[in-house]
Amino acid sequence: MRINSLKQIPHNNSVIALVWLILCSLIFVMVGSLFRANLPQFARINESRTIYGATNDSVEGNSRGYWTTPQELRDIKRKADLGIEPYKTNLKEVMKFADGAWPGLNSIKGVYTIEQYNTFPAHFYRGGYTVYAKAIAFHVTGDTDYASFARDKILDLTDITDFVGGDIPIMLGWNMPGWIQAADLLEDWSGWSLNDKRQFQRWLVDRVYTEVDLNANISDNNWGPATSYLNAMIADYVSDTNYELVDDYIYNNQQTHIVRTPANAYNHYSEVQLARNRYREAPWEPKSNSCQVNGIMANGGIPSELRRGDGAISTEWCQDEYIREGHDSALIYQQTYIGGGDIGHAEMMLRRGDSRLYDQIEPRGSGSILRAIRFVIANPIKSYNWDLTKKTVLVVAYRYYRDSAMKSQIDSGVDTNGNYIYFTSLTHGFASSENPGRPPVVPPPGDGSITVTPTTIPSVTTTPTPTISYPNLLRNGGFESGKSDWTYNTDGVGSFSVITEGISNNFARIEVESVGAATQLYQKDLSLQPNKLYRITMGASSLNGSNMKIDLIKHTSPFSTYGLSLSINPTSTFQQYESEFMLSVADSVTDARLRLMFRADDVYHIDDMSITEVVPADINRDRVVNVFDLGLLSSHYGQSTTGSSDQVTKNCDINKDNIINIFDLGILIGQYRL
Repeated sequence: MRINSLKQIPHNNSVIALVWLILCSLIFVMVGSLFRANLPQFARINESRTIYGATNDSVEGNSRGYWTTPQELRDIKRKADLGIEPYKTNLKEVMKFADGAWPGLNSIKGVYTIEQYNTFPAHFYRGGYTVYAKAIAFHVTGDTDYASFARDKILDLTDITDFVGGDIPIMLGWNMPGWIQAADLLEDWSGWSLNDKRQFQRWLVDRVYTEVDLNANISDNNWGPATSYLNAMIADYVSDTNYELVDDYIYNNQQTHIVRTPANAYNHYSEVQLARNRYREAPWEPKSNSCQVNGIMANGGIPSELRRGDGAISTEWCQDEYIREGHDSALIYQQTYIGGGDIGHAEMMLRRGDSRLYDQIEPRGSGSILRAIRFVIANPIKSYNWDLTKKTVLVVAYRYYRDSAMKSQIDSGVDTNGNYIYFTSLTHGFASSENPGRPPVVPPPGDGSITVTPTTIPSVTTTPTPTISYPNLLRNGGFESGKSDWTYNTDGVGSFSVITEGISNNFARIEVESVGAATQLYQKDLSLQPNKLYRITMGASSLNGSNMKIDLIKHTSPFSTYGLSLSINPTSTFQQYESEFMLSVADSVTDARLRLMFRADDVYHIDDMSITEVVPADINRDRVVNVFDLGLLSSHYGQSTTGSSDQVTKNCDINKDNIINIFDLGILIGQYRL
C-alpha cells in the first residue's frame, strides 16, 4: 500500500538544488555530534526479568553508592542483630576481614612499574577489599578506628605519581572500584575532610583515568568492560568538582584528545559499555587473531573470549554455541568480561535510576548480560559451574534478575570477599522470605550535556539524540508470563509448554507428534492501523529444520488475511527472523490474530516475538531519524527499487513508489530529529 505524504512537486533542477542545500546544511549541523562518543546510536529493546518492587528512597547523606550505602548497611546491621540469616552469618564473615592483618604494602611512592606486578594483588586487590571491609565495619559498629585506617590507606595511594606496564590498565580496572566504594562510605564522617576527598579525586583523575582511557574506548575483550566501568565510576565520584577528564591517547597512529566534564565522561563511558555489548560484525580492535564479530551474541556467547582455546587462540571458535571442553581460558574470560566490569557498571547505573545495562537486549537478541551468564551456567548444549572466586558478582546479578540457574550456583557456595565486587553475600544477599526492592538512588552526574574538544575541530555542545519508542503490540512475546495470551490448537497430536532454560530465560516449546491439518500457536485481539509500517521479529529453531508459516489474519470467519504471510525453515540453531508489512485493509482492526502454523512433525522453539510500528524514515532501523539515514538515502538517490532484494535500498523508498527520489527525501527531512 502506497504512503502518499507529499503533494506533487515539480521535479526540476532548482528544486533538487534547494533540497541538496538543505541536506548539506543538516549534515554540517550534525558533524559535531559525531565526535560526542565516536559511536553510532544503538537500538535497544528492554527485556527486564526482574521481580523488584518500587524503587527505594533516595540515598541519605553525601554518599553516592556504588555497591552499597550507609543506610543499607544500617538495615543489614539491624537484621543481623535480630539474628536474621543470612545477615548474621555474613556480617561475622566480613568483620573477620575488617579485623584481620593488613595484607597490602605499607607504602608505594613514585612510579609503580610492571616489575612490581607481584605486589599488585597484595596491595590493590587484597588491600582494596580490606579497606572496603574497614569502611563497612565503621558503619555497622560506629568505631572510628576502622574509618581512620581506611582513610590513611586510601590517601597513601596518592603518593603514586605514575604507572608503567602493559597489564596496569586491567589491574586498575578490576581493583580500583573497591577503593572508590570504600572512600564513598567515608562521606559524612568528620575525619574524612573535603581536602582528603579532593586529594583522592585529583589523583584518580590525573593518574588512573588517563591510564585506562585507551582500553576503555577501544578494547572489545574483558579489558574493555573493566576499564569503561572504572572511568565511568571515576567520573561519577568526581561529579561534585569542575575537574576536566581528558582522554588522550594514540591508536592506529591517530591522536585522540578529548576533554570532558564529569557528566560528559559518565555518559560517554556508559554509552560505550552499552555499545560494546551489542553484537557487531566488525572488530573494534583489528588484529590478525581478532573475531570479525564482537559483543554479546544472541545466544549469550562473547566472541572475543570464545576464541581462547587450550593454550591457543583461533577465530574458528568465535561464534561457538557453547564453550568447548578444555577451553578453560574461554570459560574464565567469558565470566571475567561480565563480572569484571559489566555487572558493576550495570549496578552503578541502576543506582542512578538507569536500568538499561541490566535490561539491554537488541532487536536480534544480542547484548544481554543475562544471556551471557546463562551461556555458561544454563547452556542447553553444555553448561559449567561459575568460578567460585567470581560468584560475588553472580550474587549482584541474581538480586536483579532472580534467575533460578544463578540461585543454584550461589546456593553451592560463594567466597566471602571474591573478585571484582566484594562481600556481596552481605550487601546483596537476602532471606528466602524477602523480596527486596531496588537500591537507593542518586541522580546521575550533571545534566547529561556533552562538551567535546577534538584535536582538529572546535569544541561543540550536543545533547543525547532522542530515540523513537517501539512498543510491542504482542503481549507476553518472550513467554516470561508462561502461556498467558497464547493459545495452542491442533487437530493432530502435540503439546505446547514454556521452558525456563536454554537460549533465554523462558521460551515456548511446541512438540508436534502428528501434525494434522491445522497445528497452530496464536495470539488474538491485536490492534493495527492502516497506512502504517510494522515489523515482526521472532527467534526460532526446530530440531529437524522443518517449515512453519507466520501470518496475520482476521480472528473470526472469514479469516481473511491482514497483510502478513511468510514462511521460514528454522534450523536446529536458534536464530532471529524479521519482516516488515503493512495492513492490507483500509480500516483499523482490533480483531487480528497472529498465527504460527507448524507444517511437520518436529520440536519447535519460539522466543522474543514482537510486532512494532516502524517509522519509515528510520532507514537503518536504529530508532533515530538522523544524519546516518540521510547519508543512506543520498547514496541510493535516483535508484529504482523494482526487483531489489537489498533491504536498505527498499527502506530508502519511504513512500513505496518504487523510486528513491525527492518525495522520500522530503518525508525524511520532515521526520529528522536534531
